[in-house]
Amino acid sequence: MEMLSHIVVTFALLFPMLGLALAAWLTTIIFYKYKIEYQETYFDNIINFEQFSFLLKKDKFYIFQSIYINFLLIVAIYIGLCFFWPKDHEFYTAFMILNSIGFVLSFGLLLIPLCIYTNMLKPYKFYSKKEAIARFEIYLQENSEKSEYISFKLTERWSAPSANHIFQFQQKRFKKKWTKVRVQESSHRKLAVFRAYSFENARLFKRFKSSGWVVIKGNQESCGFSDLPKIVHDNFFNLDQYVPFEKKETPNLIKEE
Repeated sequence: MEMLSHIVVTFALLFPMLGLALAAWLTTIIFYKYKIEYQETYFDNIINFEQFSFLLKKDKFYIFQSIYINFLLIVAIYIGLCFFWPKDHEFYTAFMILNSIGFVLSFGLLLIPLCIYTNMLKPYKFYSKKEAIARFEIYLQENSEKSEYISFKLTERWSAPSANHIFQFQQKRFKKKWTKVRVQESSHRKLAVFRAYSFENARLFKRFKSSGWVVIKGNQESCGFSDLPKIVHDNFFNLDQYVPFEKKETPNLIKEE
């Protein structure tokens, strides 16, 4: 009975190591999609990322941070287990072998996503905060001619009310943020708001992307969902003009294939 209880406790302590490794893998995938993949998917034809990449060096750490943190936790658990069993215990050797196997498996599970995503990030250049701000100032100047905010709403799907509420909430929220940083004239904060705006909206595009959406613009013209990233991107430079979409006579709608 004592041996069985020791085995149960050992496995119970080993599972967190494997769980931490798997959690780090999953978190790395999520952060990569949020910081890189969604941006390229929805803004690649709008922003020239080779010329105006706003990726910061801290973003690379952000993508891999769960691997680094969980590795330290796994090492701590492994070392703790090494001292958990007395050396004169009947099954000490078996426990140490099991502990080492769990550590090696966990380390391998951490190493795989680290290698995969390190290779996937090679084409991208990550900038210091100073470099990114300088690029963003140029980008702001080049987009200053976008002088009109285009209100919009989504329709033709049962989830339209929910989607519209979320999109409009984001527009309203970032209007407040953008208005505030423009008054402060802080280039660093302007860049931070733009990055957050792009990240959050790209995530929403991914969430609601499906066929059948119709986007109605403020002038009552209709377009497909694929045109929405362009509208949302251009609206950023005129968020101070944001007004909720006003319900008017519905035009002839053309569904996106």
